[in-house]
Amino acid sequence: LCPVFLLRMQHIILLFVSTFTFLSRESVDKSIARKDVVFLLDGSDGTRSGFPAMRDFVQRVVEKLTVEENRDRVSVVQYSREPEANFYLNTYTTKENVVDAVTGLRHKGGRPLNTGAALQYVRDNVFTASSGSRRLDGVPQLLILLSGGRSFDNVDTPAAALKELGVKVFAIGTRSSDSREMQRISQDPSQAMSVSDFTDLPSIQQQLLSSTDLCNLCLFSVDLETARKDVVFLLDGSDGTRSGFPAMRDFVQRVVEKLTVEENRDRVSVVQYSREPEANFYLNTYTTKENVVDAVTGLRHKGGRPLNTGAALQYVRDNVFTASSGSRRLDGVPQLLILLSGGRSFDNVDTPAAALKELGVKVFAIGTRSSDSREMQRISQDPSHAMSVSDFTDLPSIQQQLFVQTDLCNLCLFSVDLETARKDVVFLLDGSDGTRSGFPAMRDFVQRVVEKLTVEENRDRVSVVQYSREPEANFYLNTYTTKENVVDAVTGLRHKGGRPLNTGAALQYVRDNVFTASSGSRRLDGVPQLLILLSGGRSFDNVDTPAAALKELGVKVFAVGTRSSDIRELQKISYDPSFALSVSEFTDLPNVHQQLISSRAPSRDVVFLLDGSDGTRAGFPAMRDFVQRVVETLAVDENKDRVALVQYSRDPAAQFYLNTFNTKDDIVNTVRGLRHKGGRPLNTGAALQYVRDNIFTASSGSRSLQGIPQMLILLSGGRSNDNVDVSASALKESGVLIFGIGTQNSSREVERIVTDPSYSQSVSEFTDIARVQEQYLSSLKTQLLKAIPITPTVDKSIARKDVVFLLDGSDGTRSGFPAMRDFVQRVVEKLTVEENRDRVSVVQYSREPEANFYLNTYTTKENVVDAVTGLRHKGGRPLNTGAALQYVRDNVFTASSGSRRLDGVPQLLILLSGGRSFDNVDTPAAALKELGVKVFGGRPLNTGAALQYVRDNVFTASSGSRRLDGVPQLLILLSGGRSFDNVDTPAAALKELGVKVFAIGTRSSDSREMQRISQDPSHAMSVSDFTDLPSIQQQLVRTFDLETTRKDVVFLLDGSDGTRSGFPAMRDFVQRVVEKLTVEENRDRVSVVQYSREPEANFYLNTYTTKENVVDAVTGLRHKGGRPLNTGAALQYVRDNVFTASSGSRRLDGVPQLLILLSGGRSFDNVDTPAAALKELGVKVFAVGTRSSDIRELQKISYDPSFALSVSEFTDLPNFHQQLISVLGTVIVPDPTMKPTVKPTIIGKKKDVVFLLDGSDGTRAGFPAMRDFVQRVVETLAVDENKDRVALVQYSRDPAAQFYLNTFNTKDDIVNTVRGLRHKGGRPLNTGAALQYVRDNIFTASSGSRSLQGIPQMLILLSGGRSNDNVDVSASALKESGVLIFGIGTQNSSREVERIVTDPSYSQSVSEFTDIARVQEQYLSSLKTQLLKAIPITPTESRHVSKLFVQTDLCNLCLFSVDLETARKDVVFLLDGSDGTRSGFPAMRDFVQRVVEKLTVEENRDRVSVVQYSREPEANFYLNTYTTKENIVDAVTGLRHKGGRPLNTGAALQYVRDNVFTASSGSRHLDGVPQLLILLSGGRSFDNVDTPAATLKELGVKVFAVGTRSSDIRELQKISYDPSFALSVSEFTDLTNVHQQLISVLGTVIVPTMKPTVKPTIIGKKKYGSVLLHFTFA
Repeated sequence: LCPVFLLRMQHIILLFVSTFTFLSRESVDKSIARKDVVFLLDGSDGTRSGFPAMRDFVQRVVEKLTVEENRDRVSVVQYSREPEANFYLNTYTTKENVVDAVTGLRHKGGRPLNTGAALQYVRDNVFTASSGSRRLDGVPQLLILLSGGRSFDNVDTPAAALKELGVKVFAIGTRSSDSREMQRISQDPSQAMSVSDFTDLPSIQQQLLSSTDLCNLCLFSVDLETARKDVVFLLDGSDGTRSGFPAMRDFVQRVVEKLTVEENRDRVSVVQYSREPEANFYLNTYTTKENVVDAVTGLRHKGGRPLNTGAALQYVRDNVFTASSGSRRLDGVPQLLILLSGGRSFDNVDTPAAALKELGVKVFAIGTRSSDSREMQRISQDPSHAMSVSDFTDLPSIQQQLFVQTDLCNLCLFSVDLETARKDVVFLLDGSDGTRSGFPAMRDFVQRVVEKLTVEENRDRVSVVQYSREPEANFYLNTYTTKENVVDAVTGLRHKGGRPLNTGAALQYVRDNVFTASSGSRRLDGVPQLLILLSGGRSFDNVDTPAAALKELGVKVFAVGTRSSDIRELQKISYDPSFALSVSEFTDLPNVHQQLISSRAPSRDVVFLLDGSDGTRAGFPAMRDFVQRVVETLAVDENKDRVALVQYSRDPAAQFYLNTFNTKDDIVNTVRGLRHKGGRPLNTGAALQYVRDNIFTASSGSRSLQGIPQMLILLSGGRSNDNVDVSASALKESGVLIFGIGTQNSSREVERIVTDPSYSQSVSEFTDIARVQEQYLSSLKTQLLKAIPITPTVDKSIARKDVVFLLDGSDGTRSGFPAMRDFVQRVVEKLTVEENRDRVSVVQYSREPEANFYLNTYTTKENVVDAVTGLRHKGGRPLNTGAALQYVRDNVFTASSGSRRLDGVPQLLILLSGGRSFDNVDTPAAALKELGVKVFGGRPLNTGAALQYVRDNVFTASSGSRRLDGVPQLLILLSGGRSFDNVDTPAAALKELGVKVFAIGTRSSDSREMQRISQDPSHAMSVSDFTDLPSIQQQLVRTFDLETTRKDVVFLLDGSDGTRSGFPAMRDFVQRVVEKLTVEENRDRVSVVQYSREPEANFYLNTYTTKENVVDAVTGLRHKGGRPLNTGAALQYVRDNVFTASSGSRRLDGVPQLLILLSGGRSFDNVDTPAAALKELGVKVFAVGTRSSDIRELQKISYDPSFALSVSEFTDLPNFHQQLISVLGTVIVPDPTMKPTVKPTIIGKKKDVVFLLDGSDGTRAGFPAMRDFVQRVVETLAVDENKDRVALVQYSRDPAAQFYLNTFNTKDDIVNTVRGLRHKGGRPLNTGAALQYVRDNIFTASSGSRSLQGIPQMLILLSGGRSNDNVDVSASALKESGVLIFGIGTQNSSREVERIVTDPSYSQSVSEFTDIARVQEQYLSSLKTQLLKAIPITPTESRHVSKLFVQTDLCNLCLFSVDLETARKDVVFLLDGSDGTRSGFPAMRDFVQRVVEKLTVEENRDRVSVVQYSREPEANFYLNTYTTKENIVDAVTGLRHKGGRPLNTGAALQYVRDNVFTASSGSRHLDGVPQLLILLSGGRSFDNVDTPAATLKELGVKVFAVGTRSSDIRELQKISYDPSFALSVSEFTDLTNVHQQLISVLGTVIVPTMKPTVKPTIIGKKKYGSVLLHFTFA
């Protein structure tokens, strides 16, 4: 390494390590330790006598703290059933006040004890900025819990939430508490303490304050003189760094010289590595700087190769950053790793680097010119922490490698016994024109791989697929069952040919058509699925989505390419980038053949876990002999089988690891010499966790990451003293197969631990193990030989179920309870209740739940039936179904209660509920579903859930649906009542899937519900009761026939000048296609449209109803002529004017929509958006072009690229006429896809500028200078209502608006107002609240903000002091909403201002504001530049984009503004005409009239429509009914109240979307004219409003909702385009009060109908300057 560089880097790193604390990014005084301490006290009835002792304890701890505003803060919360804050963190600022408050505490009382709710409460209400928490400022957050009993509710989730928040929890309990619960709550189990009762608290006070010193245990905010760090140097000691090693050693020495090396300060470790890592010394080896320096000086170069940086990173994680090696990570001490690497790593660094980061280690990587700079960046904590010498050249991009071995079988679970393992192997071969010469080599390669497989029905299966433009299966996985047949088929393969190469489509094809049960795939049975792709070129289509879909399916993809392939594309396709291989030509395939198929012996990692407690002393020799005999059956070798052995009692101890011995003899000799460990109690759970964390790891020799099967054989002689379920589950989830032998004392527990009950064996005592050893060894050998890492499955031959009945035991079900009890009994009678079959539990609930018995209470049907028969009604109220659901999730569906969920046993919950829940059921119900519990309700009727179920589970390929093959999908619903849940969303989902729904109801059903569910209202039928079903059978059958053979076919013909000679051929083609159709009213319909510059319909879908008429019309077609050719406009035209109900389209009835485009040239306009819009509508587009056309354009237009066809001239159309007819006959399933996006219009620059001025006491002297600055900025603006707008806010404790963005329209008015500003005064300074205020009250439409129109939003902040409240959240919210923030601060506030502004370069610092004149010209110049060039940044998927400021004229691309003088609007009034608004209707009518008076109603300006609704909507007039204001006013004056009930606002919203905001009704939304809907509603809707409101917003309609006191304001906010657009009046007679407010908003809302999607691409970056972004509009 370059010595000069190292010296420079030394200073950089020393700068970091000398300032590193967990508060490094916060501007706090780091010389003063600060803490926020919350005491959570058990105030339940059970602690009444102990409460004085608890109070004294709190007082004594507080006495030790330094309570001040900027030091320690304290809060106290008591809880029993519910929590209650005695005081918050910001209530008191002196120790005296806190002590007085503590002294005055009174016991709360109450029951039960809900510790979980209390933990959640302090998380949500105390550890918050508003309550005084300084968590966001990096101040340590401590919670001290004193609990005198076991919690009645679940504590795990809220405890985890606190830990995620960074809160350090200390739990102190009494003998009445649950010690395990305390440990789970605590940050670390060691931080859970216990006393006999609370009067003994003084005995642990010193322990809490000193030995586990609150001020040192976990507080990171120590002053820099006493800050602690653990620093590890990882040095490249390979052969390549021999000459540079002295410089590396000197560098380490110089860094160490700057540290304070002491036991309780800084610690240092040095590790060298090449092929393997080696610690020179650990963090706890030396405790003085002198010793460390001496050790560093004496370092000798290690040497060796290759360079395995990944293994070294893993080594330091597992062996150096550990407590045993001196790491103090668990004490909160910062962990730093400095890597010096002189070359590219030979192994993979990503996983170990990520593991280090997850551990919280800050990694700095320094490389040389031989290193890979990207690898260094990936290793580092942040890319900026990766440093290199100045003359480094950029190394080529590398392929990620997960392992060192080139043997690919280690990479993809091929390392299973080839003699016994099962695999489904699919070969996907590039059969395009480009691989013609290489195809024989590809074929030979496939044959050689197949020769190595064991092809049989129940072993290996093989499929081959070729592809070019389209894929084609040569044979499937279930076509052949013998190797001979497969080899014959491979030998006979013929090259497919064709172009282009569509690898993406091929990948999707094998996913949907080959890796399926019907094609022979055994994926659902757990058989590994492998895909081997041989590709000779770059794909013409996108591969990302189908590749991801295959990975989600669990398919392991290997990609082999040639030099013509794109290696990055192959890496993206492969299951892992290292699975992508490359050859020069396919003739070189033999070179990778052995890599791909290596006939290795089976490999396994086998760990024995032996009970060495006092109870197994007599049986230990037999256990030892058993282990020896198992080992004798293994093939022990470093690359075959590996063995480890652990003994345990209270604690586990490893006798040897997986990498300790490489020979069978060594292992057998060691086993023979084993001595019994002894000890008690028996902690099997801890031992299981130990082997997971310490044995099944790479550092201990485990090869799990290479796919080698991991086995654990447990011999346990007694019942564990601790919990085994969690650790056993963790082992299973990590892929370990667990086998076990237990005695009579432990057999049931062992059954729970093992992967499958069949993997367990029971003996009376271990001395009897010889009796069963041969049988068990035989079984075990079989499992070991066959094993591969598997996901636990259920033995399908033995159906098992865990069934829980949850019964409503509230007062309302008293009379019905006997029937519920009988129901449970009858269900139980049908079950097979046994230990290893079905299990049953019953829980009753009302206000609170109560378990009558658990899943493991009874093991026989008789006992369960007896218990059910004896059930007594619980009683009580209210009915809290949500709490009951949560209870069964947390307390019944658990291993300790007998649930076998982790063993894959189905979990069923049967709920019988007689009423509506008083509490919320959504969250706990979702939690149960996430857990995999199937919930069945006894009542009510949930038709919506049933519809969703058939959509997700029945209309699928795996269930036999042939929807993807174009087979019509029909659903016949027979429903005898009204659904209790919502049916709209699942019904819509079924329709979107193309399912034809027919609903048949009885007189008890809701006919409107049936109509909503049906594909068409006419498909909803009704009978008196189901005995009358035969009467409608024939009607239903007739409807089926009509539904399955209908098509709407539109021909779009290029009628431009360029097709004049070919037009007769086009006309003949259309005629021949029509001749093949069945043109009738209820069968096929046809339309023809011609286009050139503009489109023109020759006839619509409903113009003719007979084939004769259509043929006559086609025969009479005349060429249109004209130019240029605007195909995009024509596609949009047919979408908006032909594929509509008014033009005869039956799309909404599920009839397939087909468009056949004949185009003779390249389009002059853009086709992407209208083509996407047609696809979204479900239209199947076929495009036929000539040699003058652009084939790629045609493929983009087509529904699928394969639907794009080409002929030399249109006279050649007859050549593929039959081909098209054939395709048209099968395409009958709609399939909506993407949503369209709209390109913005480039218009001029406008800005909304808000000044936020610090008006606190501290800026009194500087205020005149601040005022002058504002005036000068305003002078640079073009102030006008339609150009720049200005607002100004002053703030101190509270903000106050001096004027809003819509207050003044001229520059003079603003300047005069600014000159007259008076200083506000006051304290403290709450900048955070002020930022939030301008976001919520100034940057809003009602205050004149034009953000919704895309006008840039600017905030200029002048702040003279540090804020008393938190600024980060509100500043972030402003940035995320697209506001660009600039700022000027003083010496007291400059760092805070830098955090607030959008980019640090947007901040300026002055000593005092009186000095602002000194920098004003420079800052004004910069500010003017930014203001002129600024655009709003729409938040995107990248959260960081909002932080970047764009300084390029490209910005103007997305300024959406419309000249208000020429603005156009379509305004629809939707009026509540129900019975409830009869008296208020005149006021509503007057309101509409007044709004209309303000509009400019003309054909090309504003248009108006009015719709009334109650049960059903009704249009009074449409947008194109009247074209003058006089006519509209007359129509409004004549409005009559509609009347009716109930109020269905949802249906009305849907109606205006589908029938009013349409081109046929006069809407101009496709022309970009703003669409406004003003809703006046006098009550709460009877139906659901969410879906129709969302569809209106998707359409771009701006919805304003005005309600009365009878309305639901939340419903109105959901309906409105933005919650701020929801207004309320007491009665409609008060509408005049909001009239002007609404008019003002309407005048500004003139945005296009859809927002653009802005995709930023970083083009370049300067060291001091701005980031240049290029915006792509999609």
